[in-house]
Parts: sequence; C-alpha cells; structure tokens
Amino acid sequence: MTHLVIVTALMAEAVPLIDFYRMKKQVKQKYLHLFKTSSTGSLQIDLLVCGMGTKKMKQGLKAYRATLNSVDGIIWLNIGIAGTLSHPIGELVWANFIADVPIGLPDGIQNSPLISVRSLSEPSTDYRAETLFDMEAEAWLRWIAENTIQFAPERLFCAKVVSDNSGLYTHQIDKRWAKDIVRKNINNLSNGIKNIIQSYR
Repeated sequence: MTHLVIVTALMAEAVPLIDFYRMKKQVKQKYLHLFKTSSTGSLQIDLLVCGMGTKKMKQGLKAYRATLNSVDGIIWLNIGIAGTLSHPIGELVWANFIADVPIGLPDGIQNSPLISVRSLSEPSTDYRAETLFDMEAEAWLRWIAENTIQFAPERLFCAKVVSDNSGLYTHQIDKRWAKDIVRKNINNLSNGIKNIIQSYR
C-alpha cells in the first residue's frame, strides 16, 4: 500500500486539503490533529496538523508515531506558507532542498535555479533569493531522519505557497488569508501529489 503523510503547521493550511480529499478527523489531541482519507486498499493519505514552530512540529510527529507500528516506507509531504524574495505572493513553489539536504520533486517540476527551505525561530523580513523561509520544515526533516531505520530523503517533498515578500510582510497575514492562498493552489497541489503517488506505485 502507498502511504502518503501530509504535514502542516496551521489548520488554515490544512483545511483546503481536508476539503479537497474529503478527509475525516481521526485524532484531536493537544499536539496533533489527524485526518485520513477513506482507504482504497492501495492508497492511504494522512494529514497531520502539528502547530507552529519546531517544538510543536516535533510533538505532533511524536504523537502521530504512537499511532503507527512503523514510519518506514512512508512518503512525506510538508505543505505550508513561506516568505521569499524570489517569487510573487500566492505562488506555489516546490523545494529542492531543506537546509542543505536534497529532497524529492514531483515529476514535471524543474527549478532553475534550485530552491531551498530554511526554518527560522520567528518571522523575519530578511528575505533572500531562491530561499523559502518557514518555521517548521527543518524540524520535520530532522524528526523523520531520526525516527526512520533507513532515512530516504528522496521520499520527502516540500511545497510552500508564498505568503510574504518584500512587498507584503508577515504581520499583514491572517489565518483566513493563508487558507485562501492555499485553496487557490489546490489543483496544482493535487497534481503534484498525484505525480508523487504515481511514482511510488
């Protein structure tokens, strides 16, 4: 069975995916909100909402791990909003790297120059070219690396919708707006997810 786990920090980032895939809530805890699609037997998609920042991301993933026999063999996808200097507000961007670790790209995506995600401890307006800034992706990657027997970064994918840049700063963002910009990209996201799933079947 193909098992895809989508991880977001905010419920606002998750709601468009929950609606699109008609997911049902399975777990609601302090550190974890877990949604699942109805299993078809050959495919299972889980969606975790862990909360903002490194600590909450790790706590949410730990709580999710407790629901599974193993996390090996999972395909992982981190989705959220991020700031950058290089892309317009509302654009969906797939990353080639998290920090310095190369990760997977869906078939059909080619970035030139390459794009990296860097995680900060707090929002910043120090935007850089070809770098997406969030607050969770590096913690997400490190947790997976530490909790899988055979770490396979090519099975990790990361997609960010640009929420802020030098023209719109983080303090101007609210949850409703974040949900709207993710929802506007749901078809592009679902196409990328479809290509990821097909490449591992």
